[in-house]
Amino acid sequence: MPESRLDRAFRDYLSAVSPTMELPELPDDPIDAFIELIDQTSHETGAFHLLDVGSDPYPGLAVGDTSYPWRMIWALQIAELEPFACNSLPDVTFYLDTIADPLGEYRAYSYEEGAPGPYEFDSLTSLLTFMAARVRYARGELDEAKLELIEAEQSTLLEDEYEHSPASAFFVFENILEAPLPEAWDALSRGEWPEIELLGQPVRVDKSRPSYQRELSLRILGLFLRDRRVTLPEGVVLAELSAPHRRLIEHLRMLEESFELGLIPELIETLAMEGSEHLRGLAEQWMHRFESAHGIPDLTELEGAFGDAPRSKEPEARRLPDRAVDRLAEMLRTMGEDDSSIEDLDGEDGEPDFSGGAEDASAEEPAL
Repeated sequence: MPESRLDRAFRDYLSAVSPTMELPELPDDPIDAFIELIDQTSHETGAFHLLDVGSDPYPGLAVGDTSYPWRMIWALQIAELEPFACNSLPDVTFYLDTIADPLGEYRAYSYEEGAPGPYEFDSLTSLLTFMAARVRYARGELDEAKLELIEAEQSTLLEDEYEHSPASAFFVFENILEAPLPEAWDALSRGEWPEIELLGQPVRVDKSRPSYQRELSLRILGLFLRDRRVTLPEGVVLAELSAPHRRLIEHLRMLEESFELGLIPELIETLAMEGSEHLRGLAEQWMHRFESAHGIPDLTELEGAFGDAPRSKEPEARRLPDRAVDRLAEMLRTMGEDDSSIEDLDGEDGEPDFSGGAEDASAEEPAL
């Protein structure tokens, strides 16, 4: 079977990073093959390396943690983009779409200093050719003029209809990146909710499209931010969605429940008890703002505010009625005058007699 253009591109990149290394057997799926090859060669000089975006972004988004790029991680997960980079371009991050476009090609993008970067690729083959040239240039095996020529040939401007639709990974990425979910969390902690415009116009989700899950997430998020209600289209089953999209819907449902019940969201309570020291502190601040906004008193501030609690009074001794006292005294006098009134507890053999008799059973006990 003849070698495909993509196979040659994989081999060319491997030759650039490690000329003596044989191309290993790669997975049939192009994205899996790309990830495995980049991962296996990332230690080589000038090579590209993958970026880890597997962390759960929602705790950081909820409490407003700015110490880590949670919003970026969240957007990449929902857009289904695979991020990677190289040390020779420290300010540029590359994103590979893990879903093929209508032509069956995998597009790639770049991002630099908070904006779209200078490189875009309409296929995985073009991307790998560019990457091989960058590696050779970093290793001193390619001059700048040749590098610029290859970059001009392989990089292209993606401006077709697909790129302006929710099917495009970069379209979803940019919209999620700008979605005011963290701002909504902060407003909620203050007893408010921002007025939010819909993220574009809702589109009918077509489950036959490979990109339908990210389209679905963008639609559900936009409607939720506007209406504070999670609405799943008919026929969509949560269990069938991949992890990033399922987690988003579960997160929004948790917020929806908080709105309905007027309670602190479960995520905030959990972070305040079990989160890292940094997140725990932010969660406690969130709860304090929420309680202040809703007029809930701080119990720690109320402690001792009204002085010491009064000591409980000793119960008063219960006094017997006079009549009962007289009858008790009379009974005791009678017992002293007639010893026969005191029952003998010993039987004839000197052993205690617990049998009792008919007369004993019928005798009435003295009433007090």
